[in-house]
Amino acid sequence: MPRLAGVVGRPIGDPAQMKPHPRSVLRACEMVDVPPGKAVLIGDSDFDMQAAVNAGTRSIAYANERGKEVSLAEAGADAAVRSMHELAVVFAAVA
Repeated sequence: MPRLAGVVGRPIGDPAQMKPHPRSVLRACEMVDVPPGKAVLIGDSDFDMQAAVNAGTRSIAYANERGKEVSLAEAGADAAVRSMHELAVVFAAVA
């Protein structure tokens, strides 16, 4: 059965802790009791990829626009997918 551990969002009143600051990524890791080195962030922005690097997690870029994988790789993405279907196939292969 699917489980939701919580929701991590932007810190209210403290924009300095928004991505690329690692706070939200580290908080999500704490909520599911997974060390950052074992976690994977999936995101679609440069700030997402930078936050993953800053938190010590791996990252998968969701590059849903032509050429976006280049900027996301430059921001630190470990891998890139172009569709949610491709992402599902990757997860099924490693599960």
